[in-house]
Amino acid sequence: MISSTLGTPLKVGLVAALILLALIAGRWECGGRDITRFMVCGDHATNPGKTPIPVQVLTNSNGYDGQYFTRLAFAPFTKKQYAYGINLGSPSYRQQRIFYPLMAWLLAGGNVKFIPWTLVLVNFFAMIGIAIVAAEIAKSFHLHPGHGLLPMLSCGLILSFGRNLAEPLTAFLVISALYFLLKERIFLCALTASLSVLTRESSLITFAAVGLLMTGYSFFDKPRLKNKSFLWLLLPLCAYLLWQVYLRSVWGSPPVTSGPTLCPYPLRDFFQQLTLFPYKHKPLECLVSGLYLCWYLWLAGTVLNSFRGKPESRQQAPARYLTILRTAWFFWAIFVMFLPLCMWEDDWGFTRIMTEWSMLGWLCLFADGKKPGKSLIIFTLILAAGSILRLWMRP
Repeated sequence: MISSTLGTPLKVGLVAALILLALIAGRWECGGRDITRFMVCGDHATNPGKTPIPVQVLTNSNGYDGQYFTRLAFAPFTKKQYAYGINLGSPSYRQQRIFYPLMAWLLAGGNVKFIPWTLVLVNFFAMIGIAIVAAEIAKSFHLHPGHGLLPMLSCGLILSFGRNLAEPLTAFLVISALYFLLKERIFLCALTASLSVLTRESSLITFAAVGLLMTGYSFFDKPRLKNKSFLWLLLPLCAYLLWQVYLRSVWGSPPVTSGPTLCPYPLRDFFQQLTLFPYKHKPLECLVSGLYLCWYLWLAGTVLNSFRGKPESRQQAPARYLTILRTAWFFWAIFVMFLPLCMWEDDWGFTRIMTEWSMLGWLCLFADGKKPGKSLIIFTLILAAGSILRLWMRP
């Protein structure tokens, strides 16, 4: 029954849509039938008396990043730190992630009344797209398309979707670029990668691995020496640098210096946070964070264990593709070790930043032709259900 229900990428996408509709309906209903609950606005940054539309605002709260994406969706190319009742705080840092609010603005036709809905709608289609593309990749390596649901159901993406964050759209663009890479459509890969960098700059980590290895393959593989298509992979870096230069000219400081600073020593801030967490006063939060961390460790262990075997396919192209995915996954693993303290303060922080790492982990298993273990799949489904319930019950 399950096999037939998820038998094609399109069916996987339909199941993903039903899951997401349940999440949206529950969050909307429990939030007083107000779609602005997805924004998670706080009164420290948002003045409800000044916003162009009525919004839910949490009292004595900083809110969350969804309020800043909302502010940018009202006016994507704004040059004002405070407008529409919302203070951007670090405008250069916020505006570097322009593509998600820009898409919501375009979908709304510039009408601010529709922005709360289009922000959700953009991520809705992005999440469905993740499931469909992941199913196509799994199918390419002779795995059941139903495995494509697993990346979408990873806890970080579910939580980010529920708070109008940029991770779902970023993940869709990244996995689409990697699918184009698999099909050797380098220009489309580079173009989609460039959009992902303008959605969330950290996707440069993935495409640094792609660019380095593809350049190496082009130079050392004699039949392909004359093929210069790998140069298109410089496009994401160029897009990133040009946007950084523009934002510096507007705000006076580049985004790279406006956001959180990475920890200079691996995992120092993670262990520091372990000593700071009030376990006795917040046992439930401690349990939830622990479950999420256990899931990431389980997935990481499964990926590392897959390195011991050889890929099912002996063809050169799939083997190279697997190497690229594994390298990108390793680059992300190194990056995660240097996350600052603010990312480890609660599970909302580290789960959202680790969405791309977990998605790459799933893709490593798919490209290796390895079926994820049933226990890991069950754990993923339990955490996904818990994350959905959590989004129903709280901001």
